[in-house]
Amino acid sequence: MGRGSRRAGCAPLRLGSYWNTGNLGDVLQTIALSRLLPPAVGIPRCRLTEQLHPDKLFVVNGWHRWPREVPTSDANCLFAGIHCADAHVPWVRQSRFPAGARDPFTHEVLQRAGIPSAMLGCATLTLPRHDGPRDGVLSVDLPGGPGTQLSHGVKHGAPFAAQWQLGLQAIARYARAAEVHTSRLHVALPCLALGTPVAFHPAKFQRERYSLLEFLGLEFGKLQQLDVTPLRDGFFAFLRQHLGEIAEGEPKLPNEVPRSAGVQPARN
Repeated sequence: MGRGSRRAGCAPLRLGSYWNTGNLGDVLQTIALSRLLPPAVGIPRCRLTEQLHPDKLFVVNGWHRWPREVPTSDANCLFAGIHCADAHVPWVRQSRFPAGARDPFTHEVLQRAGIPSAMLGCATLTLPRHDGPRDGVLSVDLPGGPGTQLSHGVKHGAPFAAQWQLGLQAIARYARAAEVHTSRLHVALPCLALGTPVAFHPAKFQRERYSLLEFLGLEFGKLQQLDVTPLRDGFFAFLRQHLGEIAEGEPKLPNEVPRSAGVQPARN
């Protein structure tokens, strides 16, 4: 099967999960993607090199940062909304599918390496728009910001199921808010999808990670609502092209692989 070929049916998949992420934004990306896919097996990011359940297609998204997390030979992957760097190119190159980049930075990395790539955006941009009542002002990881103070920090060692519940609660809260102020990329992106006015105040400028916000036209420090429908539709079309028909549904917590004896989660 060559690049761009369609995968028939909806056999069980793999999705990313997190043991010691420290950042709720990682979990929000898996929650958003799980709404569009059948039930999946969760593969912890810190155990990617073990190539668990290689018979199942791995729909890979999110931030992959460290060379130590890169599998040497896991080709059964569909990269859909991934942020990565040059160290991950050999892994991405093994896939029989074109890669779906989360941001222009990753798109450029993959194109330079000669890997077919589509600029997809983040899975959180596929969250459904909230058209109901709104109330309250939130500041997320923005000391001195207006309204109620919240954080995306996750307690070290929190079980993935507990992180999942915190993520669902955060999405519901952002959807109903009148406005949100934040320094977190994965507060700003879900808010744009949900239709919630959001102001993004980066703690420090990281061109690589924030290139998606520039692509969308988000002005830093300014309360805004943006139409993310084109990227949302493009994300859906990418999944349909390579997985067959998909349907939006409720988030589905992946079934996690057990923590093998002697295997310790990597600290991020």
